[in-house]
Amino acid sequence: MTGKAQASGGAHFEIPSQSGGSIQNVGGNLYVGEGRRRSASIGRALAALGLALFFAGLFLLGWAGTDVYEQADELRHGETLEVPAHAVQAGALLLAGIVLNRFGRLFAGH
Repeated sequence: MTGKAQASGGAHFEIPSQSGGSIQNVGGNLYVGEGRRRSASIGRALAALGLALFFAGLFLLGWAGTDVYEQADELRHGETLEVPAHAVQAGALLLAGIVLNRFGRLFAGH
């Protein structure tokens, strides 16, 4: 391999079966087109919404756990514990938050 400087200031190399000039734009322009950036921003928004739903579900689940704990503390012999109604909504919010976060990260390109 021999290196020769050209008059234009670029590098030039020659190999017996190959030749070429200087390599430009290394590592640049990873996304081509406007549509990819739009889907990435939508993906980031979905991921943020999913994270917010997850934490809201986590809060509701903690609230339901506190209600069950208070019931167990005041439980008399022969009574049963009742699961609070908002425990189901807490589970749904947790699941929706996880799913939306995953889909958002998929579209964002992470």
